[in-house]
Amino acid sequence: MPIARRFTGKTDELMAAAKFLGGRREGEAGMGGLSLVFETLPHILVQIVFYDRDEEFPARAIVLFDANATKLIDFESLAVLATIFIRDLVNR
Repeated sequence: MPIARRFTGKTDELMAAAKFLGGRREGEAGMGGLSLVFETLPHILVQIVFYDRDEEFPARAIVLFDANATKLIDFESLAVLATIFIRDLVNR
């Protein structure tokens, strides 16, 4: 996943990129995780849960849409939105 590859060992850079794109630290991430929430379009929230690498596991990132997102926009458009959003985050 591009987010994990780009930000492995660079959580400060991830936080800076998130802040630039209007993200905020919010939500549940679990132990050792970082949760960031973005309003990509009005009323469409995206959450990224990022776990940096450690001795046992590689870094990973999970991208989640608000449960109501598919009521506001079709699935194919959400996929395009996710692609554009991830590209912007990774290239920041």
